[in-house]
Amino acid sequence: MQDPDLTKAQNQAAALNQLINLALESESIPKIYCNGFTNAVGNSDVMLVLQQNGKPAGVVNMSFTIAKTLSQSLKEIIDSIEQKSNQSIMTTYEVEKFLKP
Repeated sequence: MQDPDLTKAQNQAAALNQLINLALESESIPKIYCNGFTNAVGNSDVMLVLQQNGKPAGVVNMSFTIAKTLSQSLKEIIDSIEQKSNQSIMTTYEVEKFLKP
């Protein structure tokens, strides 16, 4: 008999993969690359301005709840990469320190 928690996790992973594939295949959903960002906060949400080579490339508005959840999700991804590679990924702030004379 299969573990119900495992089956649920597998179904959730499959649904997420399907959602990602739909987004990537859709011509109506913009695909944006960014190598910088700035953010601002309002009284009920967060605004993220994505930048490409110092110029605005897109704007994302989100609730505080989604912003916090996104922050935690991104941290988990980076932590996993760093653990598996045994390498620490520098932030842009850390890189800037090395580039200053």
